[in-house]
Amino acid sequence: TKGMISSDFIDTATEGFDTFSRAIQKLSWHEIENSSGLKREEIEMIGDYYAKSKNTIFSWCMGITHHPHGTATVQHIVNLALVRGMVGKKHAGLLPIRGHSNVQGIGSMGVTPKLKKEVFDHLLKLGVSQPTIEGYDTLACIQSAAKNEMDFSFCLGGNLYGSNPDSNSTSKALSNIETIVYVNTTLNTGHIWGTGKNTIILPVLTRDEEYQSTTQESMFNFVRLSNGGIKRHNNLRSEVEV
Repeated sequence: TKGMISSDFIDTATEGFDTFSRAIQKLSWHEIENSSGLKREEIEMIGDYYAKSKNTIFSWCMGITHHPHGTATVQHIVNLALVRGMVGKKHAGLLPIRGHSNVQGIGSMGVTPKLKKEVFDHLLKLGVSQPTIEGYDTLACIQSAAKNEMDFSFCLGGNLYGSNPDSNSTSKALSNIETIVYVNTTLNTGHIWGTGKNTIILPVLTRDEEYQSTTQESMFNFVRLSNGGIKRHNNLRSEVEV
């Protein structure tokens, strides 16, 4: 609507607005209501709130990113922020929230498809030599499994099946793997629909239950000592022991 968008920001900081605008204007309210599950009045009410807002932060969690249309949804959240210039200014912006345990820490300690050269250099100083070939990210792993190019998968926590937007394709791909080993603190949907030809589930203690001290890193890069010590299950091991 005229007056509700930031024309100066769009002209100077974005590309393709005219194409985006035409695509949106082609949509009928009948299509929008049917696909969103919301009524026009509800959408217009939220739109009015946003139009009057001087500073807006868009925040979303795994419910968006794990959706079958997660990528496109995030793109349109970003578009919604851009049309009013809510990016790159104080008290506004985009705030995706990650929900998996210690994602930040596991990346910092080297569990990533491609390590930086500086990491290899430091490892060599410690006498540790690592393969320099680039590994697979999550999507590449699933694509490899779909092509029958993967015969073993060792999953450290999480839910590889449940965290992928296309559950049907993911389940089919994982079923091609000869052996999958899951290390988890709780049972999840991946243990049922994300199984390989042979599937082993190893239950482990949670971080707060581990007997030895470990470290964790927050999404803000703070490394904290975790003492644990809650003895809830006598017959389980920690991830480190496993």
